[in-house]
Amino acid sequence: MVQRGKYDKRIHKLLRQVRKRQLVQKEIFCLSIYLAVAAGLAFALNLAAISYPIYQAAAYGWYLLGASLLLSCIHTFACWPSEKAAAACADSAGLQERCTTSVELYGKEDELSLLQKQDTLRHLEKLDAKRALPYQWYLKRFACASLLLAAFLVCMMIPSPAKEEAKRIHALKDQVAEQQELVKDAQELVEEKEKDGTLSRKEAEELKDTLAIARKELSQAKESHDVEKVKERLENKLVKQLAQQTDKELLQKLQKLASGTDLEANSEYQRKLKELADKSHVLKKARKELEGLDVSGAKKKKLTQELEKALSDGEVTAMELSEALESLQDGEAAVARDTIASQLAQGGSGQPSSASPSQNNPGTDSGQSPGNSSGKNAGKAGSKSQGNTSAQSSAAAGQANNAGNGGKQAGNGQNQGGGYNTGSSEGKESSEEAVQESVTVSGKKIGQDGNLTGSRRQGNSRTEKTQQTQGWAGNKVEYGAVVGEYSDKAYARLDQSKVPSQMKDIVKEYFSSLE
Repeated sequence: MVQRGKYDKRIHKLLRQVRKRQLVQKEIFCLSIYLAVAAGLAFALNLAAISYPIYQAAAYGWYLLGASLLLSCIHTFACWPSEKAAAACADSAGLQERCTTSVELYGKEDELSLLQKQDTLRHLEKLDAKRALPYQWYLKRFACASLLLAAFLVCMMIPSPAKEEAKRIHALKDQVAEQQELVKDAQELVEEKEKDGTLSRKEAEELKDTLAIARKELSQAKESHDVEKVKERLENKLVKQLAQQTDKELLQKLQKLASGTDLEANSEYQRKLKELADKSHVLKKARKELEGLDVSGAKKKKLTQELEKALSDGEVTAMELSEALESLQDGEAAVARDTIASQLAQGGSGQPSSASPSQNNPGTDSGQSPGNSSGKNAGKAGSKSQGNTSAQSSAAAGQANNAGNGGKQAGNGQNQGGGYNTGSSEGKESSEEAVQESVTVSGKKIGQDGNLTGSRRQGNSRTEKTQQTQGWAGNKVEYGAVVGEYSDKAYARLDQSKVPSQMKDIVKEYFSSLE
């Protein structure tokens, strides 16, 4: 390194100011280029985002602008001017190669070199760098960058369906990626449990097949509700496959894939229910319905405790089972209670028996009484004949009155159909304007029948046996007064249940046809 004298240090100090101005000028130059390019790219990206789903296009635009500032700084410092370049810049301000010559004479102390340096110092001290070396601002470049930046901001603020679609797609990808990661971790855990013997080969294969199918379905999901359906199907399968599982670590790890069910509590409930069913004839018949009971883990635990208490005297009666389910105070348990009661009443068949027609009169009708044919009752005014009619148990109560040529024939049924018919001696009838059909609602408050709440279990109506036929007990109301309320409750129940979408469509189509 050259040993610098006092003149060399003074020249170096004065040239440092020139180097700073050179550095600022370089930054202005780089920024004018990088900023214009970044603003153009940000504008183009957000313009395309109006028509095409590009997630976070605005954020990417700001990233580009920030990157332009960073790159301009890096470029500037990478091109830090040397002292010779600063001397040449100073000479361009009118020093006529004095600075360049003096920089080359650094370290030389001969008389001629000292005279040269003294002359350079006199001119450098008189140099006004701000006036002699003004900054060049490249106004055209900055104007272009400003216009592109304004266009970028406008495009960023314009709402469009493509931007909403981009958000939806990104959210779907995040949702799928999260579930894929959980399923992958579950697969690895199942493989570990198979190796250490916790799971049998059959159990492990079933779980791995279920998880593999779930991953495949997740990768094919097109909408968020598709992912929810996959999660629902996976949860239902895991609940069944892990019903008798005792490994708590496995159940806790797989719990993330079945957020709607406490797998550990359900497994304990299923095992306990199996033990109790082996000891009780009633529970054995009701076991299938109890296994599918969709209530919380705390309520399942309470139910098993009630059943154990009831079994302590040797057998669980149907009444005790009904009371245990009723103590849960849960709508799902209420439906299960009614279904089980119907099954036990019919020998466990689970199907309601159909109402049989009255045997008192082989010539029965449904809500209508035929007029007198061939005028057999003509001229017998005031004579009455009693006849029994039968109607389906779901029909509304009513009376059918027939009059023929001055004679009246009255037919009263246990579940009587609505209608008023008049006959002639020729046996012909003419009908009046039909009265709105009525229905019989079960003995609960009108419109609150728990059997019509859209549960995934079948609800069986209670029946009362009369002397001549079988019909539902309850209140008679007009059809239109309850169908709307029942359909609304059914739709609400469907949305909260785990019924497949195809079955939901069938139920909705059924109620739509009723309305």
